[in-house]
Amino acid sequence: MDYKNKKKTLNNKLIISLVSVILLVVVSIGVTINIVLENTFADYITKNNRKEINSLITSLEEEYKNNQWNIYNIKEIGKVSIDKGRIIELYDNKENLVWGAREYDNKMCHQTMDGIKNNMKNMNPKWDGEYSVEKYNLTNEYGDYIGYVNVGSYGAFYYMDEEVDFLNHINKLIVIIAIITIVITIIIAILISNNISKPIEKVSEMTKLIGEGGYTNKIEYNSNIKEIDTLINSINDLESKLEEQEKLRKRLTTDVSHELRTPLTSIQTHLEAILDGIWEPTNDRLSSINEEVIRLTSLVNQLKDLAKFDSDESKLNLTQVNLGQLIQNIIYNNQGKALEKNIEIKSSLEEIESNLDKEKISQLVVNLLSNAIRYTNEGGYIYLRSYKKDDAIKIHVEDNGVGIPDESLKYIFERFYRVDESRSKKTGGIGVGLTISKSIVNLHRGSIEVTSKVGEGTEFIVTIPVIDLKDI
Repeated sequence: MDYKNKKKTLNNKLIISLVSVILLVVVSIGVTINIVLENTFADYITKNNRKEINSLITSLEEEYKNNQWNIYNIKEIGKVSIDKGRIIELYDNKENLVWGAREYDNKMCHQTMDGIKNNMKNMNPKWDGEYSVEKYNLTNEYGDYIGYVNVGSYGAFYYMDEEVDFLNHINKLIVIIAIITIVITIIIAILISNNISKPIEKVSEMTKLIGEGGYTNKIEYNSNIKEIDTLINSINDLESKLEEQEKLRKRLTTDVSHELRTPLTSIQTHLEAILDGIWEPTNDRLSSINEEVIRLTSLVNQLKDLAKFDSDESKLNLTQVNLGQLIQNIIYNNQGKALEKNIEIKSSLEEIESNLDKEKISQLVVNLLSNAIRYTNEGGYIYLRSYKKDDAIKIHVEDNGVGIPDESLKYIFERFYRVDESRSKKTGGIGVGLTISKSIVNLHRGSIEVTSKVGEGTEFIVTIPVIDLKDI
């Protein structure tokens, strides 16, 4: 599947997910509102019907005056009752029919009751309400019995046409609101989807370019999503680091070929001159060739050491080591190089017994001290310190040499990185000493830091935790 199809799938999934969630919420809210509304409306109708029956009884009692019923007004009351779903029959105190709705308009009564029945069936197919008649006694203002009224209806709760229309109108309104909400949700979902997928598309394109070796372009996109911004910044940082690594790799080819070619050319020139009889194989000539062989061997050994650390084949061989004595011996071995530049090596070394890899720690200190001698001007100084602090061993190598530019500090532990190309060619090396040093420190579960100012000097600080052989 190509990327564009993946992008469409991502957009579709985001849209479908958002719309599904909102649709579920809208439907849930709509159903809830509908249920609550119907229940509340049903309670209202029930209470209202009871009030209307009480009002009906009061109205009928008021139409009895001077021992006579006002038939005209009773007929109007009866017609209103039919419209409200109640069939009344009024009897006097001698049980004579005064007025009856069915006698007045039986067809109208049937139509009204059938309408109510249809309404209730439409609203609730399981409705099985039955028509019932309730009897209410009537009294005059003095409390004397004046007759009674039979009220026929489908109980205290039923829907008239107006009420059904009201509920249908509300339901239609809920549906319209739901549709509008869904449409708005789809639009918002598309905007959110694009807002998320667009930067991801750019990141994907950039990673594809990086995979093809293109490290010059950065993602120029500002997202209002924190995680997306973090992702973009991480990809840009990765691009910068890979670009720098690519430059280092390209430079490595030139540097290694130069470092190897120089001693090989010198050896070849000397040997050809000796074989052609131009030079005599004197001790000086042979000594010069030997120096070039030693230099060549040193370069090869550096590459071999780096390869060993890269392949994870290097393991610690821990033994009880007197760190102070170890560093002091290394100082003695390097004083000759320091004296050639009139550099003073000072030290403050505590007697620390600890479980360390003696060979690797020696290589670490030699690398740091050699660098300090190499990049400290004549008449300068180097100061080495070692001490124990809390549960860690500290090693400081400080000099007042040429220093390291701020922009180079973050790269000095990278493979084949050299601060000053021209200066490095004069001093030798291919830029792997500090890389090896950092690997040694990492093997000991420690850390190495560097602080430096150009023209003032550099200080390396190594921190190695005290290692218990039981933890290995």
